[in-house]
Amino acid sequence: MKLRVAMCATLLMAMGCMGHGPSAPPPVNALAPNALHSPWDLHPVAGMEGDYNCGMISPPSPEISILDESYRQGDKSAASESVKNAAYAESAAAVEDYSTLLARAADDYQSTGSLGAARCVAIALEAGATAHSMTGWMSSRSALYTQSRGLRGVSLAYLKIRPSGVITPQQNNVLLEWMQTIVHAQRDYFDHAGCTKSRCDDHNHRGLNAAYAVMSVGVAANDRSDFNWAVHKYRVAVDDIDQGGMLHADLGSVLSMKFELEATAALVQMAEYGELNGEPLYAYENGRLHLLVHVVTRGLVDPSPVEIASGHRKQKLPNPMQGWEIGWAAIYVRRFPDGVISGLVQQAGDSGKYVWGGAPYGLENGE
Repeated sequence: MKLRVAMCATLLMAMGCMGHGPSAPPPVNALAPNALHSPWDLHPVAGMEGDYNCGMISPPSPEISILDESYRQGDKSAASESVKNAAYAESAAAVEDYSTLLARAADDYQSTGSLGAARCVAIALEAGATAHSMTGWMSSRSALYTQSRGLRGVSLAYLKIRPSGVITPQQNNVLLEWMQTIVHAQRDYFDHAGCTKSRCDDHNHRGLNAAYAVMSVGVAANDRSDFNWAVHKYRVAVDDIDQGGMLHADLGSVLSMKFELEATAALVQMAEYGELNGEPLYAYENGRLHLLVHVVTRGLVDPSPVEIASGHRKQKLPNPMQGWEIGWAAIYVRRFPDGVISGLVQQAGDSGKYVWGGAPYGLENGE
């Protein structure tokens, strides 16, 4: 399903996406007593009317059809041909493009106060909920991994615009029900994934990506069950950080450094939610997370410790450094100043920054 926002007259008049529509209803109350909240709830921006070009909204299908072999080997594998020939809406590209549109518009709202950008996000989210995007059959572990990344993009975009007032209570119920349907699928998989000699999805970067997405939805829906499930995953992971400052579950391949970075990024952003909601997660296990952060960020300069621990020299990482690798650390150094990490954040470009649902809180202006 494709909606060109500039042409969706009925929906746009109802929500005022392109500028001067009806005034927004009162924002959904995210600051009720004992409510879970995000940093965007605590520091809302001033809304401003004006035109906004939302672009093409193409929500993914319910199913995600990705074969593990093609996901790992890219265009060189035979399996990748079947992925390229599959319907776009069932592909990883559909999830990535949809998440990127959400993140870009949500960041535009945060940086400029554009209510048109916020309405763009609301329309795109409603389109995803109506299409039951990402709620159906997942063809593989890679499809489940893509589902968790898509859920992260959806939930963070929602949290960034929630204070704007453009989401009605009725729409809010629909959006939260949709997100929680995806959460249930993610929780069910990781509650039963188990560990083998070759992999442990429950403890590695895949499980932590899922936990971060589930925690984001828990905050959005004020669901303590989802929030606490993610807190438990956080604690199990921090317990597994070894004396060398690495997660054993993500070692063992030429992608170990990438996986360690992903796991660390998820843990840091989960710790931020914890600090805002009565869970001092940075301090858990005497602050063992800091050791992991220190090792993986220095690994971007000298990956030899990870290479030795993983048994694989020449770890595969982009050159030059990309935004997804270190952008998340900007929120870490606000709490724990570190010259090396700050320097790496400044060196990284914007490439891949939407992997983590857009800019971290307070950095939507690219500062």
